[in-house]
Formats: sequence, structure tokens, C-alpha cells
Amino acid sequence: MLVSIHGTTREISSKSISPRVRKVWTICWVQVVPLLPKGVTTTSVNVEVRHDSASASAAAAGFVEKYNETQTLIDRMTAFVEDGDNGLLLGDGTLRRAKSSMQSILTGAAFGVPGDLRTLSDVGISFGVVGSAIGTTQTLVLDEAK
Repeated sequence: MLVSIHGTTREISSKSISPRVRKVWTICWVQVVPLLPKGVTTTSVNVEVRHDSASASAAAAGFVEKYNETQTLIDRMTAFVEDGDNGLLLGDGTLRRAKSSMQSILTGAAFGVPGDLRTLSDVGISFGVVGSAIGTTQTLVLDEAK
């Protein structure tokens, strides 16, 4: 019989399912959890795995778009406008650190990942071509050729 105790599933005999006494006043019951929902069998199924670069490209483009929208919103909310309406969160250090952290995460390498794809720029997501003019690399771009 399979049981789950605090998120860990184990196989035990039905004789060992009983209340355990912890200290004198606390009783911990073992909850029996079925692993297969009713009506599900253990017959084999065929699973086909295909390379779908169109979906991967669409997801990457969507990520780049949402990231850039978020950065634009942060810039608008923290903007200084001389003789105008400043952003509501002008001078907010937490928001500046969050923006900086997001940029660091996106440009950093993933540690412990085998192979050549360790950074987002390795798969075509970057802040622009190396050597780009200052101020032109504030938004993410997607190089679909990668």
C-alpha cells in the first residue's frame, strides 16, 4: 500500500497504518493517498515529442515584449519631469534595485547548466549587439536567427 506522509510517498504494509503517539497528548495520523485517480489504468501510452521552434520563438518574443513593457512602466513611474508631473514612485530605491536586479539576472549565466546555452544571449535574447551606442541598449531584443 502506498501512503503519503508530509509529502513523502512510501510503500508500507497495511498492518503498519495506525496512529502514532507524539509526546503524550498529540496523535499524528498517516493519510493514505491513492496515486492513480479513479478510472485511470496503468496501460502504456505513446507520447510523441517534436521540435517546435515556432512555439519557442513566440514564447521568447512574448517574454521580450512583457519585459520591455515592465521596464517602460518602471521608467514612467520613476520619471523626473522638470516643471511637470513626476512619476508617482520617483526616488523609490526599492524599485530601482528591482529593475537593476532584473537586468543582472537576464545578463547573468545559469550555473550548473551543461552545454553551450548558459545565458539568454546564447538563445538570442539580449540588450542589443555588443558595441551598440550608449543609450540604445535599454530594451531587450530577440535575435530570431539564434
